[in-house]
Amino acid sequence: MYDGLVGFRRAAGVAGTAIVADLATSVPAPAEGGKTYVFHLRRGIRYSNGSTVKAGDFATVFKRQFTVPGPADSFYQGIVGGGQCAKSPRRCNLSKGVVTDNAAGTVTFHLTAPDPEFLDKLALPFAVAVPATTPLHDMGNTPVPGTGLYMWKSYQPSTAAVMVRNPYFHVWSKDAQPAGNPNEIEFKFGLNFPGYKPYCPFTLHAGASGRWSAPDLAKARQLVRQSGTRGAHVAVVGTTDTVGKAITLQFVQDLNRIGYVATPKLLSNAIQYPYIQDSRNHVQVAYSQWFQDYPAASDFLNVLLGCGYFHPGSDASPISPASATGLCRRR
Repeated sequence: MYDGLVGFRRAAGVAGTAIVADLATSVPAPAEGGKTYVFHLRRGIRYSNGSTVKAGDFATVFKRQFTVPGPADSFYQGIVGGGQCAKSPRRCNLSKGVVTDNAAGTVTFHLTAPDPEFLDKLALPFAVAVPATTPLHDMGNTPVPGTGLYMWKSYQPSTAAVMVRNPYFHVWSKDAQPAGNPNEIEFKFGLNFPGYKPYCPFTLHAGASGRWSAPDLAKARQLVRQSGTRGAHVAVVGTTDTVGKAITLQFVQDLNRIGYVATPKLLSNAIQYPYIQDSRNHVQVAYSQWFQDYPAASDFLNVLLGCGYFHPGSDASPISPASATGLCRRR
């Protein structure tokens, strides 16, 4: 649905970790000691609303990394001006870090220091092209026009979504964005779909039913007593959708069974993740998920164990053991 200047090759296995040109004509070599990248934009590419992709669109793309709440800004703080944008999004100025020329069709990035993973970061979904007129705030459930093979036809967050072909799409880089097969793709949310069977191997006496059976409650209660926290009040922050609510209530039930006084705190999907990211909310128990952003070991270390991505009092901090436990807070 969307494209960046570069992307990961659409291939299985190790071949899929290679960076290939997408909206750019080629993958540039870094210049000026690894601190400058100059991209040349392909001509004649349009968004799903019919407007033409321009180099200047990328000024908006990267400013939105800092003005729209989320964890992506940490990937781009190395761009000249990015550090200040992270501290003060409303006064974000990347004019010296992201230099665009519509006439020449060039997008130039200036970094404060060499970053061997910068191309990987440009291949992430955060860096895809959007029209320069896209507002600098979260668009919620309103789709933003993209350049990819498909576009949104409809989207109902709790039930279903439908994608159809983008009438303005044509293949310009088969490695990054090959032609698709179906004309329409429909997603149905929830667990009521044909072929679904419960599966839970992580339980005491796992059986063919695929259902959870029981934990070692006696051992759990013993550990709670030894910790000196028995009877403590605990709020579990979850989501209001069917699956999220069920997970939250299961947490509450389990905590109550081992000696805590737990209650649910249910928030909408759009609110829950930013809420639990914000250290000012002093969240005790919540759940989230994370997957590797790009194929580099440092991605695990930086996001999950580093403090560079932690922003005190902000909803733009990825949930990690280091940030969630307070290890990143200065004493």
